[in-house]
Amino acid sequence: MSGKRRMLKRAAWTALAAAALMAGAGQAAYGAETKASASIAYFEPKSLVKKDGTLWEWGNRYQPAPVRVPGVENAAYTVGGSFIVRQDQSVLYLNRKETRSGARYQAIELPGLSGLTKALPWGDGYALLDQSGRLHIVDADGEVPVPASLKKVDGMEDAAAISTYWQTKPVVNKLLVLRKDGSLWTGDGKRLERFSEVKLPVPAVRIADRMALGGDGTLWTMPMEPEAQPLPKKAEIAAPAADIYSDGRTRMAVDAQGRIWFLGGTVTGMSEGTDYHPSDTPVMLETIGKVKRALIVERMLLAWTREGNVYAASIDHEQMPSNPEFRLLAKDVVQLEPARRHLIMEKRDGSLWGWGINKFGELGSGDFAYMHDKPVRMQRPVSVWLNGEEAELPSGVIIVNGQAFVPLRSVFDRMGAEVRWDGATRTVTIKHERKDGTATVMAFHFETGAATLNGREIELPNKPFIRFETSYLPLRIISENMGAKVEWQPKDNRIAIVLQ
Repeated sequence: MSGKRRMLKRAAWTALAAAALMAGAGQAAYGAETKASASIAYFEPKSLVKKDGTLWEWGNRYQPAPVRVPGVENAAYTVGGSFIVRQDQSVLYLNRKETRSGARYQAIELPGLSGLTKALPWGDGYALLDQSGRLHIVDADGEVPVPASLKKVDGMEDAAAISTYWQTKPVVNKLLVLRKDGSLWTGDGKRLERFSEVKLPVPAVRIADRMALGGDGTLWTMPMEPEAQPLPKKAEIAAPAADIYSDGRTRMAVDAQGRIWFLGGTVTGMSEGTDYHPSDTPVMLETIGKVKRALIVERMLLAWTREGNVYAASIDHEQMPSNPEFRLLAKDVVQLEPARRHLIMEKRDGSLWGWGINKFGELGSGDFAYMHDKPVRMQRPVSVWLNGEEAELPSGVIIVNGQAFVPLRSVFDRMGAEVRWDGATRTVTIKHERKDGTATVMAFHFETGAATLNGREIELPNKPFIRFETSYLPLRIISENMGAKVEWQPKDNRIAIVLQ
């Protein structure tokens, strides 16, 4: 995405309306719409930043819903999920370690950077492009940058964009740099010691992988075998291109009329039998039009149209046909953030939706279904506050039919309750003793959904459930029966609990 990823791009995400967890007269559910309370400032495929500067993420094995990243304040946006740019333009790297009790985080300062627009793996570290156009290189210990090794790359102080690709003969990783004057340069070496200019007849305006889009709409591909093809190759299409896409295997262009030109790279087979089929013959797709962006996610060609619709067609062919069958995925989409195997979309009403592979909760929808073939709505980034202090929720709040559920021990322990889990019967018992000596005992059976309050059976609107070894219980009914006051604050996506 161009222009600092539309710099704090969000028109905002519709937050939630009025309060209440239990369905009933005068009680609106968590999740009811109120566009005036939108709270999302920025999002990527597995993270988002709220307008209050807090960072949230999901999809890291034990996170089926957005989870607040502790210790990160005043965030403005993220780059590649792990690099965080704060509101003062300072940059952090977020190191995370997954555990069964939730992720553990370490925020590492990277002094010397002013904002960040792109972060790409390079050698044993990263190539970083900052907001001013300066290119930097940094070593890494594993995946974690070593701040002391951060160094500006000489002669590259006016870069507009960077991408990487592999040259095959000889095998060399290349960094492609688009400078602000439209010139193209390729660099290599562990610390990017060598650069050479790529001669194009026109200034370039965009790059993707090893593709470049000329200012006149021409398409150029960097050579894979410089000895056999020393100069960039021009792709011949019948109309000037307005946008390009390349992921290393599949290349496409969208022309000024909104037509997709498939430039090669289909896939067939599975696992060890997977075959990739390159092609140098452009194919204009006749079954879709008025497209403004085309991309590939999980073997599917996604076309985002000017009307805001997203369509999908398979690239599981030995050769891409000119008439692939497109099906409608979503309407009213105003922004897309794709990953290799899933996609997050923002709709016009501000809601976020996910589509694709969800093995580790990548869609943030509150479940671990392997894939969602139809878009599902993301869970909202909801925080829980107890007596004025935020509770740490390692797996996030999951809202089911307007009822908020929280991980078993995330809140109730802090409220002074005794929580016991019986694995044999799959039952949890919560006992809370009040100051007057009376006690409240609630039991929840995860197989049948049955619940009791002080031995008396009660009916729950929604059953408790387990997500990837984490047990979730209804927040309001338990809290209120422990004598707490529960308030839904839609403007901040916050549940406030006051326990005397």
